Amino acid sequence: MNLGKDQIIKTGEQQLMNLVLEHVHDEHKEGVKELMNQSFQKQADGTLTHEDIKNTQSSLMQMLKPEMMEQAQSLMSHFTPQTGNK
Repeated sequence: MNLGKDQIIKTGEQQLMNLVLEHVHDEHKEGVKELMNQSFQKQADGTLTHEDIKNTQSSLMQMLKPEMMEQAQSLMSHFTPQTGNK
């Protein structure tokens, strides 16, 4: 199977979304989907800023199940914004 760059990105985004959705409270799942889709769209548009990433991470942390906090913090530390000087 030969995936194009856009398809690989979409696949990665879907995998990340699925992982996060497995570890949030049920009542927050729709909000997480909306929040992550907004971030993915900004990234695709080239308008994602460091502040956007910080805000998204902060919001996601509040929706996670308590037992996932430490692992999530570790995972999120690996995501460094590639947004230039925005």
